[in-house]
Amino acid sequence: MTHTDAWGYKLVQLKSGREWEVIEDYTYERGLLRITVRKGFVYDGASIPRVFWRFIGPPAAGKYAHAALLHDWLYFHQVRFTRKHADDIMLMVMKEDGVSWWRRNAIHRAVRLGGGRAWRT
Repeated sequence: MTHTDAWGYKLVQLKSGREWEVIEDYTYERGLLRITVRKGFVYDGASIPRVFWRFIGPPAAGKYAHAALLHDWLYFHQVRFTRKHADDIMLMVMKEDGVSWWRRNAIHRAVRLGGGRAWRT
């Protein structure tokens, strides 16, 4: 089943039910910042441990899903940006997308604390 998100990127959920594939190139632009997520990229949404879903929400739900897509793309490619820059872009996009202060800061702190292992792999 194809899904077009509110931000304009198009996804298809994979058979696992836990991953999505971008089915058309998607470009995010803000000022001089330009990030293009390429068709075929597979991601799993925000890496939120199940125990926190009740408070934060599940991986692909909520206003943070857009930021999670961009963040996963940056972590996967690890070019042009440092890990901190990728994490800060995620925070900025969540703020732009109307994610509440406490939720975006909780997610940002979590990626700063736990994202190092994903960045190196």
